[in-house]
Amino acid sequence: MDEDRVGNIVGLTQMGGEGAAWIELAPFVSHDHMLQNLGDGTYHHSGSLAVRACVAAGSNVTYKLLHNGAVAMTSGQQAVGKMAIPEIVAELLAEGVARIVITTEVPKRYKRISAFRAVSTCAIATDWSKPRPSCPRSRG
Repeated sequence: MDEDRVGNIVGLTQMGGEGAAWIELAPFVSHDHMLQNLGDGTYHHSGSLAVRACVAAGSNVTYKLLHNGAVAMTSGQQAVGKMAIPEIVAELLAEGVARIVITTEVPKRYKRISAFRAVSTCAIATDWSKPRPSCPRSRG
């Protein structure tokens, strides 16, 4: 895959540890931020612990959490204990996550939870060749 599309891969981890390695790695690299992909199935399985650890350590990590209702890492079965997006947002806010952006085809669907200061919504781009200036960008 073209490196310009995926960025730099800085390490590998076990299921559920996504992003947590940045806690130890950050002081030794020139980047001050990490972007980590995480599916909702893995988040529900054990990835929420990595998010919790990063918040507790003050690590500068942006998690992109794909909410699709499957544990893709282990063949796509349904996620046990899965939560809806408002429940995940409430959990992340309770854990101390500083900022949450919900990207969706219908931003007004999440109007009630975007009332929280740390939460915003953004429309999904239908034409990926055009930037979406109204969407908040990560610092990464």
